[in-house]
Amino acid sequence: MIVDAPLFHGIPKTVLTAATTRCVRRLCKYKDILFQEGQAAHSAFLLRSGLIKLIKSTPQGRPVALEILTSGRLFGGMAVLDHRPYPASAFVLQESEILEIPGPVFEDLFNKVPEFAGAVHREIGQHFRHAQAMRALAQEPVERRVATLLLILLPNPKDEVRMRREDFAELAGCIPETAIRILSDFKKRGLIRTGWKRIGLRNPAGLRARAGIAAPAPTDPSYATLSS
Repeated sequence: MIVDAPLFHGIPKTVLTAATTRCVRRLCKYKDILFQEGQAAHSAFLLRSGLIKLIKSTPQGRPVALEILTSGRLFGGMAVLDHRPYPASAFVLQESEILEIPGPVFEDLFNKVPEFAGAVHREIGQHFRHAQAMRALAQEPVERRVATLLLILLPNPKDEVRMRREDFAELAGCIPETAIRILSDFKKRGLIRTGWKRIGLRNPAGLRARAGIAAPAPTDPSYATLSS
């Protein structure tokens, strides 16, 4: 249920009911674009399930992966509060369920409900940390980038991610052939399991070692100490 999302914890039931009736539940397909960089910010978005990538263009016009969003993440909210255009584009990487929160509803909750405002502030902080971590990751060797990306995409070892190899390679900052070679090596070493457009974890600890990460972050498992 929508009300079970941590973002809404602490909001009085009557206030939450009134707000969610004005929100829109969206089922999005691969390659759907939720908003584009420079577009006027009209809504904030809560990712209920699926996978989203945020892409920002460099001054030279080259697209760069700014952040990868997994279930439970809020995005687009800072632009709504600042009354500024979206700073990045949001692309759907796999079938996703999204709750679109209209700007006026989002601002009203932020201004009137301290618990909601606190949750939004924490989420904005995560966006900054994760964006910094992604930039730092781009300087790492490709095997470490691939291992870290897998830990980001699969915060729960029981999960599987459905993704085309081309998309995975783009996020890892390498060509598809390199990504396929490294994934095949990880599979042989018993670190991951793979199927048709599916990847899952077999040995998270071993994969963290490949990524140069000592242990998962207890308060932010989706990024597995990337920001430490």
